[in-house]
Parts: sequence; structure tokens; C-alpha cells
Amino acid sequence: MNRVFLISFVSLLFISCGSSSKHGETAVNNDSDLASSYAYKKNTKYSNILKECLEDTKSSYSCSLLKLPFIGTNTNSITKDMIMKRVFVSHDWMGKRFSEVLDILDDDIKFLLGSVTAIVIADSIKPSFYWSKTGAIYLDPSYLWLNPLESKTIIVKDDYRSSYGDELKFENFNRFVKNNQKAYSFDSLDSNKIRTLDDIKLRFASLMYHELTHANDYLPFYLRNSLDNNLSVNDALYNIKNKRVSIELDNSYPLQSEDLLSIGKVMYKGKEASSSQKNITAEEIGSFYENDYASSLYAYSTIYEDTATLSQMFLMKYHYDLERDVAFLDKPSGKDKYSCEDYIVKWGERNSIAKTSISQRAVLVLNKILPNKQNWNKLSNNLGEVKILKLDSDWCTSLDINNSSRSIRDFDKKDFIKENFTLDF
Repeated sequence: MNRVFLISFVSLLFISCGSSSKHGETAVNNDSDLASSYAYKKNTKYSNILKECLEDTKSSYSCSLLKLPFIGTNTNSITKDMIMKRVFVSHDWMGKRFSEVLDILDDDIKFLLGSVTAIVIADSIKPSFYWSKTGAIYLDPSYLWLNPLESKTIIVKDDYRSSYGDELKFENFNRFVKNNQKAYSFDSLDSNKIRTLDDIKLRFASLMYHELTHANDYLPFYLRNSLDNNLSVNDALYNIKNKRVSIELDNSYPLQSEDLLSIGKVMYKGKEASSSQKNITAEEIGSFYENDYASSLYAYSTIYEDTATLSQMFLMKYHYDLERDVAFLDKPSGKDKYSCEDYIVKWGERNSIAKTSISQRAVLVLNKILPNKQNWNKLSNNLGEVKILKLDSDWCTSLDINNSSRSIRDFDKKDFIKENFTLDF
């Protein structure tokens, strides 16, 4: 997941902490309209409560924990029925699909869902995010549709994020890979494609690991039963802010590259690049990245994204044996359409989570959010090898690490950006 972007209406504060630039608040604007959304499961204890606590995304009001507790309060056994009673949707198919995919995802996801109050899936949500005011995760339904009837109910939003970092000389591309093939593809909402559950499973699993790591960063499982239920969700989480996993990670294994932390402000917060930053080459940014400890360039956005991407990469490798490519490429110019031939790899790695310096950071996170589930330290020794993408190959050719095949296709610039820069908070 690449570049962070702001929505353009009422300010939405999420995964926020402190006031310094390193631990500073991450504020976005939220234009998600949930007025017509509803509880997927009718006639339950939470049917009306979900509406009251989640519908108004423009208010600072936060429901009390007595009214809307976290799913995992007073239990370590998170069942599908418990989860589905907290699903809030704009269309029935979204709840149905979430239920279907939940059946084929690993049990770690169910356990991690214990640290959320609700799961919101609505036609206007893009990108996905976690919000500490409500303790809920908000999911973009474009991950879940299977047919055109469903995809056409999703509100199409322009990729307002793509201009961040336009003045830089390099691009950062990422993809999950298995056996020298892309693990899954991006499907446009206007495609007429029919998809299966297998088509959407892996991409949705990746999204869930990311958002649920945010939730469990704010509320590690061992603190679920220690909150003051008389407080609002927001206040209860604020009271334990010093115990966030991201803060411990940053204190124990901080990212070192000031160059990348500065570039992060350009690529993920929209800051104008300095003249020196505008001249950084793909080779140079790759050398900065190679000598630090991040699993994704997005980690330089905030300590929260550093935490979420570590967990996401490790769990995708562990559960599905998917490896992540990270590459820095020369940025082409002067065309309306681009092919893979136009994007030349100047630095690239596959499966960087296997580096000890990175995997030990992921183990710290996993020991906090999934304790006693696995021996994460032992598993970190079995993550495979780090592989190097061939320099000066184009992006598609570099998919096959052995360069035994070549796949070139033209991309509309807009769709190519969407495919490579889909990013969720």
C-alpha cells in the first residue's frame, strides 16, 4: 500500500497521538455519508446502537463503552456471530460478502476483531481506515464486490491522492507475489468482470491485517478488559495512549533515515518537495531504504503505518506465503498512456520482511497484538530469502525473478496509478 491522501470535507481524526511531528496527529477529511447505512443484522442488541454511534461522521460525539463495547470485551473467544452483529452497511450484499469472506480467512483475523467496536462497509468509504473516535474500522467495498450489479452500487471517486510527490523523479511500486506471479489483481469498478471469493480473498486479507493492526495498536488485547466503561470510546482509548504498540516499536526500533522521513511528508502528507528532494534519484532513494528497517515506504508516513505494514507483511507471508515487492523506478514523462517498459527498476527487493532487522520489529508488534497465538520469534527464522529485482528491467519483466518470461501491456495512466497506489490508512 504507497501514498496517503486527504479527503476534502469535514476533518476526521484517526490513529492520532501526541503533538510532535514524529508522534503527531494524523488528520484527514472524511466525506463518507453513512446516513442511509444500517445494521446488517436486524433485531439484535446493537441494531439501533450502531446507527446512533456510527452514522454521524461529522460530529465529535463518541458513544460510551457501556453502550458500544469492544467486541472482545470479557472474552478471548471471538465468534462469527459476535462479529456479524457489529457490521454496519449501506447495502445488504456488503454484509453478506463480509460474512462469506470471514469464513475463509484465518482465525487470527477473528481474534484481532476483538479490538474493534464495529465494522462499517459503505458505498462512500474510500480509502479504508480505522477511527479511534468510534473504535471501528471503515472498509472500502471495492475489495468485496463479485459482479457488476454490486460494483455499480459503489460511489466512484477520483484518485485525488495521485498528485502527491508528482514533482519527485522516482516512483515507488509495490505488489504481493507468489511463484513469480502477482498474487492478485486490481479490478476497476467499471469492468464488467465476474469475480469469485478466491479472487478477492488475499487482497481483503491484506486490508484486514492492516486496519486491524491499527485497532490493536490502540487497544492491545491484554487491555480490552481494563478500560473504564463509563468513558466514551475515544476517551477510554486516549487514557491508554502511552501503551500503544507503535510507541513501543518506535522507542525500541526507530526508523533512522531522516531523508526518508522527510520524503514521507511529501509523498504521504502532500508537503511540497524541496529543490534537493526534487533531484533525488530512484537509485538514491533505494540506497536510503536499503539501509533502514522499514517493510514499506509507507512506514515513513507515521509510526502507526510503520506498525501496520510490519504486521501486514509478516502475516501475509506466514498465512499465505505471499512475498512483497518494493521497488523504486525512474518516472517516465511525456505520455498519456504508459506501458511497463516505461517504468525501469533502479532498486528493488522481494520479501524484505525476511531480513532480521525488519522481522524482529514485526515480532515485537505481533507479540503485542497476537500474544500466545504463535511463537513469532521462531517463525521469523522461516520467512524465506530476500531476493533482488533485476536492475534496469521494466516493472512487469521484474515480476519473474528469473526473467524467464515477459509480460507487457499498456496502462491508462489513471488506472495504473490506482493499481499501484491503492492505499488504506
